[in-house]
Amino acid sequence: MNISIGMKKAIAASEKGTCKRRKIGSAFYDEDELLLSIGHNGPEKVNCFDNPCPGADVPAGSGGASGLSTCHAIHAEARALSECDKTKIKDIYSTKAPCPSCVQLLLTTPCKRIYFLTDSNDQSNKVLWVGAGREWIHVDESSI
Repeated sequence: MNISIGMKKAIAASEKGTCKRRKIGSAFYDEDELLLSIGHNGPEKVNCFDNPCPGADVPAGSGGASGLSTCHAIHAEARALSECDKTKIKDIYSTKAPCPSCVQLLLTTPCKRIYFLTDSNDQSNKVLWVGAGREWIHVDESSI
């Protein structure tokens, strides 16, 4: 598959994000390169821009576990995973590398590759994924 197509779909999904801290999008594809689902981050029923959750003002990428625990957002990968047949996932495109919790969820799928634009400071997500024999691919935004 053309990587830029998958990444553009993830970027479009991120625009639907309703989390005040950051907008993230993911797109899941099957082995025939058909789109299975997309996901964006944000609380389930509210828009955090209009009705901020307790974690809305914790700067993205900071706050540690205590800061993240106050955020009500559902992660883009978890949302996309809930909307598709997880047994068919081959490739995932995301605007940000999945967090360790999302990687653990994604390890329950047959997905082989995760493509992402922005990496995270915490490399435990990569260690989990690559340790399972799967590909962790950082995409240069200028290539899409």
